[in-house]
Amino acid sequence: MEQDSLYPIAILIDELKHEDIQLRLNSIRRLPTIAAALGMERSRNELIPFLNGAWHTACWVAPRLF
Repeated sequence: MEQDSLYPIAILIDELKHEDIQLRLNSIRRLPTIAAALGMERSRNELIPFLNGAWHTACWVAPRLF
């Protein structure tokens, strides 16, 4: 049952990794929902490090696209 309730969150997290910018932006807008569903500990231990890594990748890759 718990796994079924986390499936929508997994989709949102996958969208954060997607190449399509619009999907990423939609998922970023839902970060409060993702964090609330994961809970404080998982957000701190998993979501924030993931976002930090994604941010550094975006900062490194984006300037090279232009």
